Amino acid sequence: METDHHLVRTSQVILGEKGFAGKDFERFLTEDLGGHLFRPDRKDERCRFGKICGLRQ
Repeated sequence: METDHHLVRTSQVILGEKGFAGKDFERFLTEDLGGHLFRPDRKDERCRFGKICGLRQ
């Protein structure tokens, strides 16, 4: 993840799939790049975003 950092701007909202889960990945996006990741909640985690199907269409 050391290339193409210019593709994510500070405060940019990124809509992702359930596969974009992981504490290290989310920390990298939020703390290192300054973005905000929104994705559907997985069954094994607490409710954070809910179903975002309408946003992704």
